[in-house]
Amino acid sequence: MRIYKETEISIPRDLNLTELLHQNAGTTPLSESHLIATDSLTNRSITIGELRSRAGRIANGLKQSLNPSDGDKWALILPNCVEYIELFHALLWTGGVGCPINHALKPAEIAHALVVSQPKFVFAYSEALARIEEGIKIAQRELSKKSIIWSQPTILTVIGNKKGYKHVPDDFLSDQKLPIPHFKDTTTRLASIHLSSGTTGQPKGVKLTHYNFISNCYQLYAHDPAQFHRNSRTVAFTPFVHIAMTTMPLFFGPWTGMMHHAMPSFSLPSFGPLVSSVRPTSYQGVPSIALALANTDITTKYDFSAAEVINCGGAPMKKDLVKRLESRAPWQLIQVYGMTEGAPYIAYQKLGEKLEPGTIGHFLPNIEARLMLEGKGVDAPEGGPGELWLRGPNMVV
Repeated sequence: MRIYKETEISIPRDLNLTELLHQNAGTTPLSESHLIATDSLTNRSITIGELRSRAGRIANGLKQSLNPSDGDKWALILPNCVEYIELFHALLWTGGVGCPINHALKPAEIAHALVVSQPKFVFAYSEALARIEEGIKIAQRELSKKSIIWSQPTILTVIGNKKGYKHVPDDFLSDQKLPIPHFKDTTTRLASIHLSSGTTGQPKGVKLTHYNFISNCYQLYAHDPAQFHRNSRTVAFTPFVHIAMTTMPLFFGPWTGMMHHAMPSFSLPSFGPLVSSVRPTSYQGVPSIALALANTDITTKYDFSAAEVINCGGAPMKKDLVKRLESRAPWQLIQVYGMTEGAPYIAYQKLGEKLEPGTIGHFLPNIEARLMLEGKGVDAPEGGPGELWLRGPNMVV
């Protein structure tokens, strides 16, 4: 049996995500005034001190008004915004489970996500309320065909009041924070149900624990602390419902001090001015965006001079595209590999590390991998090809 593995680190099993919010990576604590997030949708900003306070106060208000049970599921159907970050932390603080759903989906698609998660509460973007309500009705019909009774969830509007609905955070901002919870074992304590497209059929629900997310935060920081630092800034346009954008701006960012500017959707004409304003050090290089950055003159029109890294995942880029992209700004292309089931990061190229084309960097600490002959149950030849089997503390059980 051949097992591929990098380093091993210690990861606490009794640390939950609310407790992580009140800690810092490294040895120097963050100032309470350290900026963690800003956004384009509402022009809000929030410091680490404000996030710790407001999430706890909202959690207390939700607890007092709605009396949620431990383990209740909360759907977040919201665009990228500061509210998304503080509400996800608030629901976790109450003992809840977050169920992210893309606010831009059609009613039938929202319905499928609701069938998968069956939340008791819904944080609903007010502008998407009609589609969300229709999605709830469709989901109830679909579940009833399977003899499953899903009670009408409590809908709470966000960013814009709607008559007949309580509004978050205004109607739930308590004067006092809810006490910070502690659990002896977070390895089975559910934190989220994320949708994953997988390889076949409709999106499926992936249940991730507090321990899965805590592990991935610890793994990333131990792997390359030079890359993940408190002066890091990102314009975050990838939807927060995506697993990578749960771990980074919600958990890893506040822990390390990395700042994320939430952009509700990508637009090249809007992106350039934001870059000049935010001066990002870290960029999201999803394939379509990498192509736009490489093939337009946007980097000459706006200030990309603070760029340090551009993170690229998905299909490998052609050599000529890589060369053009590298010439556009003083960034290093960082190859990243992950999956929803890994919360999500599995391998990450280090700052300053040179890789052969088509490779993705080293495994994070505590990841164990085997390369197997598909359907045979035996090791593939060293170097492959083969099917990748993975095990680690960040992997879904």
